[in-house]
Amino acid sequence: MSQGNQNGATMGPKSRQLPTIDEQWVDLYVDEERRTNQRYGIRVSLILSARDAYGREVSEQTQSSNVSSGGMFFVTGHDLSLSAPVSFTISSPTEPDSFLPAEFSGTGAVARKEMVAGGNHGLAVVFDDTFANNMDFALFLKLTAQRQGN
Repeated sequence: MSQGNQNGATMGPKSRQLPTIDEQWVDLYVDEERRTNQRYGIRVSLILSARDAYGREVSEQTQSSNVSSGGMFFVTGHDLSLSAPVSFTISSPTEPDSFLPAEFSGTGAVARKEMVAGGNHGLAVVFDDTFANNMDFALFLKLTAQRQGN
C-alpha cells in the first residue's frame, strides 16, 4: 500500500523516504580541512598573466595572501573566470648568498573566486604540478614564513 509523505508525494512499499524540503542538510566537510599541502599565510610578490573573463590578455603585479606547494590566494583588479589558466612568477626575496632561485615560475588555474573590498577579486589558484615535489619551493615557503613571523 502506498503512503503519502508530508509533501503529498506517493511512495511505493519498496521506495525510500525522500527528505522533506524543510529538513536541514549537513555538509560533511564544513569543519574539515580539505587541503593536502601546508598553507602559509605569507605575502610574496608575484606577477600574473592570464585572459580575463572578457578574453583580454592581462598582466598584473600583486601579492599573495597565502601560499602552499599546491596553490595560492591573492587579490587582483582583474575578473578571471573559474578554471581560467594563469601563468605567474613569484619573487623570492632571498639573501644574495642564498642557494634558492631568485624567482619561481609556473602555471595553474582559478579554482575559486570572491569579491573583496574595492571591487577587487580574490582568486584561489591551484598550481599545475609545478611545485608538488619542488624542494626549493617548499624551503622558500618555510623560510619566508619564518621571516614573516608565521
